[in-house]
Amino acid sequence: MRNSVSGIHIEAAHVRLQLTQEHGEKRRFTTAIGPHQAEPVAGMRLERHVFKQQFAPAAQTHLLKTQHGIQIQGGNWWSDIISFLQMKKVLYLSLLVLAFLAWRDWTHREIVHEPGVLVTELPRQRNLQDGDPIVLDEYRLKRRAEFDIRARVLSREDYRWGTESDLSPIDLALGWGAMSDQAVLDRMTISQGSRWYYFRYKLPAPIPKQAMINNSGNMHMVPSNKWVLKKLKEIRRGDVVRLKGFLVDVDSDAGFTWRTSLRRDDTGGGSCEIVYVSDIYIEERG
Repeated sequence: MRNSVSGIHIEAAHVRLQLTQEHGEKRRFTTAIGPHQAEPVAGMRLERHVFKQQFAPAAQTHLLKTQHGIQIQGGNWWSDIISFLQMKKVLYLSLLVLAFLAWRDWTHREIVHEPGVLVTELPRQRNLQDGDPIVLDEYRLKRRAEFDIRARVLSREDYRWGTESDLSPIDLALGWGAMSDQAVLDRMTISQGSRWYYFRYKLPAPIPKQAMINNSGNMHMVPSNKWVLKKLKEIRRGDVVRLKGFLVDVDSDAGFTWRTSLRRDDTGGGSCEIVYVSDIYIEERG
């Protein structure tokens, strides 16, 4: 495709070429030369000048194009720079994400203890006959028992969906007695999900199954305030914690009901404790 700028140069070259030819014709009459020498010499000079004039516009056109940011050969260098900067940005963001995930895993890593029972005392509970209800938004919490427990955290599960999560966003699987012994727990796999707590093991069992049931429980945490919720979110697997509060039954005007267990030896549906936590303490990590 013809460029308007290069067209101007070509026209100018044509004009200069005509002027050169006319000058060459005039010079034949002002210089004394042989009859066979004049024409070849003049033609040689003219051809050299034409050669220069033909290639000069092309070079100037290439220069103009380059100055306007259009590179004929080698691709667009500006696009290459932008692509390189975008790649660096993606790389930095990826490194930040990886660093965050590594930090999160490190700060939430399990606390491992030496073999031996960490918590020797049993949970303390005093049943109540009547008590003023605790009102949290649309929920009414009936106090069923005073509750005080020191235990090892076997697992923690956070919940964000469902009616229960508005009231109880965290479940803790807690162990005491034999279920606080690292040697026992090393032979078991403990997990949580859907408001349940599970343990698995290979035979022979590290301790009798009933001992596993009697010395552990999945408990729904109901924080009494934002500070308690903040402390609950700091808990890690393996922590030893102290919780004080009440075991409660839950009702709402919308018809929602949730009942707590008052025993440590039960299993299946309804065997979890609903703990209204008024005080919490996380023991120092070794």
